[in-house]
Amino acid sequence: MVHKMKKGKHKIVKSFVLLFTMILIGVIGYIGITKQWIIQVKPYQLTMQNVEKQGEYERDFECLYKELKQNYSLLSYKEETLHFNFDELYQEYKNRLDQVDNDKAFYLLCSEYISHLKDGHMSFKQYEGTQRYGHPYTDDIVDAVAIREIDSKNIIVGNCIDAKYNGYEVKSINGIAFDTIVDAMMKVYYNSCFELGARQSIIAHHYLAYFDLFCENIPNKLIYHLEGPKREQDDIVLDSQKNYTKEVYYTSDINFGITCSEQPCYDVMDQIGYIRIDTFDVPKNKLIKTYEKALKTFEEKQVNGLIIDVRNNGGGNECFRTVVESMIHKPLTAPIIYHYKQSMRFKEIYPLRFLWDQLCSEKFNKEQETAYSEWRTWKMKEKKGDYFKNVPIVVLVNESIFSSTGSLVYYCKQNGLATIIGSNYAYSGGGLATKCILPSKKFMISYGMQEICTESGIPLENQAGEPDVQVTLTREDILNHHDAQLEAAKKYLWRLM
Repeated sequence: MVHKMKKGKHKIVKSFVLLFTMILIGVIGYIGITKQWIIQVKPYQLTMQNVEKQGEYERDFECLYKELKQNYSLLSYKEETLHFNFDELYQEYKNRLDQVDNDKAFYLLCSEYISHLKDGHMSFKQYEGTQRYGHPYTDDIVDAVAIREIDSKNIIVGNCIDAKYNGYEVKSINGIAFDTIVDAMMKVYYNSCFELGARQSIIAHHYLAYFDLFCENIPNKLIYHLEGPKREQDDIVLDSQKNYTKEVYYTSDINFGITCSEQPCYDVMDQIGYIRIDTFDVPKNKLIKTYEKALKTFEEKQVNGLIIDVRNNGGGNECFRTVVESMIHKPLTAPIIYHYKQSMRFKEIYPLRFLWDQLCSEKFNKEQETAYSEWRTWKMKEKKGDYFKNVPIVVLVNESIFSSTGSLVYYCKQNGLATIIGSNYAYSGGGLATKCILPSKKFMISYGMQEICTESGIPLENQAGEPDVQVTLTREDILNHHDAQLEAAKKYLWRLM
């Protein structure tokens, strides 16, 4: 009888252990698939207590201020380097709430308020299910005329009307000077880490938002007044009621970021391997597969140099490390380090973030700062094989690189992994974008809880970067279909062959 009882208890214990193991595996699997508590799965709903007497806009604005004050990782750095006091800035804009009488006016006020922080990772948007301000036209209209700032002029680099317009300057739209449109948008939209990049972003992607945000009525027709290279005058007229799906005329093969491929594109030209990476906002495994296939092709064809073109790459996630790892053949001497602001919000949203860090990074030996996590640096694995140890590498950049692309360029430049060719750029030093819905549930703020720094602890945010070889595209390049930056990279490598 005693033996049977012990045997029964043993079965119960085994069953309990098995059940516990299955539950544990399920939880781990769920976390692994959803990354719950490691990354943000859904926006966080903010609430405020004891503010019933306030109006909706006052409540939302106060909540926005407190959220950034308590949780934004770069706030102290921004106050110091950009020379403002966040509390005084809050009071200034709070006093302007008396003039706000509709949602669009509140949206504009808050967008202007956070633009003072000059953080391309920060954004103020409407929450899902409400009207989206700043998107007055279809993608057909938005993509019909591609403009970039070149030689301090707003030059068409691609359009769907006529190839002859490429190289023309846009002087005005519907009688409003184009520079006036861009200047107005710069006050409410800062999608970069320095002035030139932010301006180029508006010119390339967001200038049409002006007609929704700053005009009483959204025009059905857009009249672009142009000036040609010989001062000839002409107009392009776009009708929002029409579809513009015909062939688009681009300026040769110059990389202006007009199209964006999710996977790297590669080719071999004159014994030089060329690979263009438009984005790091893709699953890491997909990028690794294509990138390694490209490197294998280059090795089989015995290329004598490698060009990695990341112009206009706005970043994404940490898969940029794949590119860095392909160049490493000795320990890095200048790593990037990061830490998190350990606020209550961080602990609520990311209680298991440390698990992700254990997998992707390692502890960095630097004194921990008050209210921040320990310092960490990304793990970088040395690439196997000797072929690329002796192949010179060029990385092509311009003012429109952002986020993790800047980290790639920093690693290359500071560790001597590649020669940087192109135009001036800047580094961004924030990450781990966190979305919070304001109490009205009409608006949402997104801001970073991660601070990225040099190994000495200097924040990378808003720090200017200069290429090793300065090459800026000109209007003549557009007219002659000449990618001067790519040609400079080729010539540089040919001299080393």
